[in-house]
Amino acid sequence: MTQSEQRHWLVGLLPEICMGVAVIVVITGCLSGCS
Repeated sequence: MTQSEQRHWLVGLLPEICMGVAVIVVITGCLSGCS
């Protein structure tokens, strides 16, 4: 895997990671707010 291919792959993963983090933050925020 070349450097550019690796970078393209990482950029493709960024939205997935951001969505996962956002979901976790929302869930933990709701749980701490509800309890």
